[in-house]
Amino acid sequence: TRAKVAIIGAGPAGSATALHLAQLGIEGVTIVDLHEFPRDKTCGSGLSPRAITALKELEVWDAIEPIAYPIHGLRVVSRDGSDAWMYWGAQAGAVVCLRHDLDFEIHKRSLERGVNFLPHFAADTPILRGDRWVGIRAKDGREVHADQLVIANGAHTNFSTCEGPKKSIHTIMGWWEGVPFRANHVEMFWDDLTLPYYGWLFPESAERVNIGITYEDDNKLKNARRIFQSFLDKHFHERLQGATQIGKWKGHPIVYTYRIGKLCSPGRVVIGEAGRMTHPATGEGI
Repeated sequence: TRAKVAIIGAGPAGSATALHLAQLGIEGVTIVDLHEFPRDKTCGSGLSPRAITALKELEVWDAIEPIAYPIHGLRVVSRDGSDAWMYWGAQAGAVVCLRHDLDFEIHKRSLERGVNFLPHFAADTPILRGDRWVGIRAKDGREVHADQLVIANGAHTNFSTCEGPKKSIHTIMGWWEGVPFRANHVEMFWDDLTLPYYGWLFPESAERVNIGITYEDDNKLKNARRIFQSFLDKHFHERLQGATQIGKWKGHPIVYTYRIGKLCSPGRVVIGEAGRMTHPATGEGI
């Protein structure tokens, strides 16, 4: 395949780039990904007001707003068990939207604008001319040649320019139906089990919530399932009585750094989590 711009990774960063290039009138954009779309992605799925502003700028908010669950307030639980409720109103703008749906809507809109998509593309090795990136080769031998390449394939990329130290926020979460919660509110828990990070409850609909924790484990000594079960026992024992768990618990890493390094080289630019451009406390930026 010959492209003007080839984008590796069709998550939010890659698909947003493809869509924006198409909106600018750039023809010959090809995006590749390991998966077909729509596809599931483990994520808390919260969209902040800044994220919504970005989606409006991308002209895709009109498709996402009807399928997102609006958030109007927040409950904060402190280490000593005290809690406080905050209400910022229906107009403030925050939502929960499943990554299955969010990513697909951005992706679809880019295809409608003429972006070419190659699924099942396991990007394996760069194609170089001297020190310049001129393409990418898949494990099955397929090749995409391009004037410019955008690296947007997430935390586990092998194609990043970032060589400095990276850190990971570890996450484990689950999904339930029938958990009592205050409508249109998220809940955040600060607890010694997870410090310096936290746990949460995010409603995905009027019936379904996701509950999870983030924690630090640079030395890989902690047992995620044991910590999560202790967290659930402490904060959700009564509320989970009678609730129905949906699927299995899942974990995912969030990769970040305090000092973002160089994000480009000849023919290549690195964006999103591949460039570790994620908030070191919330993961925002994915």
